[in-house]
This record gives sequence, structure tokens and C-alpha cells, in this order.
Amino acid sequence: MKPNFSHNSINIIASIQKHFGKYPSYDTLDVCDEALLGKNHVIIVLLDGLGHRILEKLLPKDSFLRTHQKETLTAIFPPTTVAATTSLISGQLPGKTGWIGWHQYFEDINQHLVMFTGEDYYTKEKLSSNTLINRLPYEPFYASLDNVVGKQLYPSFKKDGYDTFEAIIDAAILRTKNHEKTITYVYWDYPDALMHEFGCFDLKVKNNVKRLNDVLQEKTSKLSKDTLVIVTADHGLADVEPIYLYLDKKLYQTLKTKPSCEGRATVFFVDDEEGFVDHFEKMYGKWFTLLSRDAFIKENYIGDDVSKAIPFLGDYIAIATSKYFFITVEGGLIFKAAHAGLTEDEMEVPLILIH
Repeated sequence: MKPNFSHNSINIIASIQKHFGKYPSYDTLDVCDEALLGKNHVIIVLLDGLGHRILEKLLPKDSFLRTHQKETLTAIFPPTTVAATTSLISGQLPGKTGWIGWHQYFEDINQHLVMFTGEDYYTKEKLSSNTLINRLPYEPFYASLDNVVGKQLYPSFKKDGYDTFEAIIDAAILRTKNHEKTITYVYWDYPDALMHEFGCFDLKVKNNVKRLNDVLQEKTSKLSKDTLVIVTADHGLADVEPIYLYLDKKLYQTLKTKPSCEGRATVFFVDDEEGFVDHFEKMYGKWFTLLSRDAFIKENYIGDDVSKAIPFLGDYIAIATSKYFFITVEGGLIFKAAHAGLTEDEMEVPLILIH
């Protein structure tokens, strides 16, 4: 399932931009446009990993979130947190932001940098995260809106973050009482964290999703009439099995540097093109779609403008279409569920509107 940029997460932001008087960069969503009428406050709640299939399988039809789900959208590609959250905050697709995956290879400094931490993925050498912001800067989409006060709220892994989901939702709703017009972006790192560890449909995941549902139902029951809460996800997940790619010495002999990006959307900088393609297709072709950089760009996975992303796309990109993911470093995390591939489980996200 490829991204549809007329029915995609990015179109949520386009609708909000249009509502607050800015010409949007992408198509808007009719259902969002209608829900935004008369609204002065917008709260975007991004529940990491709560894809449409997860929601459908773990909550009953009459649950609060499912009864408020208006549509199913395609996710940003790759369907992964770095690409999707940066796109939702900036209002731009990954081709234009340059933020495409968990770790990206910066050729000029010969570093595979983890985009959220600034450390080298392979050596664990710590660099300043400011390096990434300086190299690939972006502004929140709300910064260009007139007379709108925007803010991002995060869990406690960030400074001034929140310890509980209840607290972060309370803080978001409080902002609607303190300003005339607001946009509040709320990021919550569950249920993704549990699914990575236990799989998509473990009881712990089900209980967590039910709690998120119940908290939102309780906290939004007394919203003011001029407030809209938009609940969505950055991606879904699929249960997976590992392939220990770092053990494939023959493949690595064809590369200029170690693989980058994601275990289910893996970028290769290739030295021996013919040898790489032949070996990859023989060993992994039935589980991954292998695209040259030019083919990947032409098929419009990350938007028309790819100017900032090109340095990080390598020569080939392997995208998962089955249950497997690559581990490219010894001691790498062995997830029970993962994302960044092209399956519907990963690529479908809900659009939930509460007002």
C-alpha cells in the first residue's frame, strides 16, 4: 500500500492551515474542513503506533475511539515515527524535510546519525542533536498562522514532559481556556512501545489501548464547542521476524557503507551495483521490494520535492512487503512488531474527530 497524498496524514495539517487562513501545500480533507467550522482550538493527539488495524482488532465497534473514527488514511512514508511526526509538525512531506528514518547516513561526516538522539547508530558516539536541527531545519506549521498560539506536548522523556496520558491531555485542554486561538500537538509514545516488545495483539497492548480510549472519552466529555480534538497515529505495526543482515558478508562486500534508515525500509549505498542487486534479489527479493533511488523518487513515496532527502536515499531502498525486518548491527533490538514497510497494517492510520 503506497501513500495517497490526497487521503493522507499530511492532509489533516492542510485542513488546519486552510481553516486558520493559510493557503495549504496539499489537498484538504472534506471531513476535517467540516469539523473545523467554528473552531478556535485544535488539539492533535498522535498515539504512536495506533494504526487502523490495531484499533479495529483491539477495541470493540462501540468503543469511543472507533465510533468517532471518520476515515482511514494512508500514513506518511516510510510509516515510521521520524518521518511521520516531523511531517505532521512541519506540514511538509519527508522529501522536503529530509527526515526519513530512524538513522540516516551523513556522508560528509561519515556518521550514521540517530535522528532523535544525535548519536551514531553503529559506534554509539554521541553528537549534539543540534547538529541535525542545523542541517535539516524545519518550523512548526502553526508558526506561520496569524493570531494562533501553538505548542507541542510530550511525555517525560523530554524536558517538561508529562508522566501520564491523563496529565498531558489535561494540559492540552487547559490551553484552550487560556488563549483565544490554539493549536496543540500532543505526542504519546504508546501503544508503540509495548507492541515492539510484546507484539501487536498481546494483552498488555490491548489493555493499554483500552486505557487510552477511556481517558480520551472522559477528558473530552466537557470540551468547549469551539474545540476540535483530532486523534491519529504516525503508523501501524505488523508482527515481524528478524533477518540478521549483518551476517551476510557477501552483501556487505558490495556496499560503500553500512545500511541505514529502518529495518523495514533499508537504504543501501552501493559500490558494486550488479553484485548487490543480483545477491539481494536472490536472497531477499521475495520479502522486500528493491527500488533504485530514481525509481523510488519517480514513484512518489515521499512527495514531489525530494531536495533535502536525496543525500539520504543512497542508491537502493529495500521496502518490506512481508513479515521480515533487517537487523544491521550485532546486538540490535529484536522486535516482535515493527513498522516502516508497505503492508496495510503499517500504512493505514485512523482519522478520529472529537467535538
